[in-house]
Amino acid sequence: MLDAMGLKDTTTGQNSLEETYREMGLIRSWQTYSLKSNGKLHAVLVANHSDLGFNLSELLNGIKVLVSNSKALPWSVLSTAISQLTGEFEMERVPVLFYPVSYVNENAIPYEKHYQLWVLNVQHGNEYLEYMQRRFRISYK
Repeated sequence: MLDAMGLKDTTTGQNSLEETYREMGLIRSWQTYSLKSNGKLHAVLVANHSDLGFNLSELLNGIKVLVSNSKALPWSVLSTAISQLTGEFEMERVPVLFYPVSYVNENAIPYEKHYQLWVLNVQHGNEYLEYMQRRFRISYK
């Protein structure tokens, strides 16, 4: 999941997304935090910041919580971590998105919306499209 969301250090010599937005006079940044106990990772929290015009239904200006060890992560600990991060935002209500939803349900955490995360790696997208064109004899005019 961290790879798919581009959260690991994958420096490729190109400008980061944050730098590209900054060059255009826009804001798009994120900071990642981890919750660990005895050296074991229990959750990753991602604080996303963007211009309000790019908010996309609160998905780019809020906190994403990726729980990796729900059994060892009490809601009291996670909610304290989340509340510490909300101070970074200049919003009345800070959206918090959880993965997996089972953590939310098991801890009876109320929520308003349910989203589906879809990740598509288009690294080999052109090759796939070319294959499909050959396979099904698709031509574009």
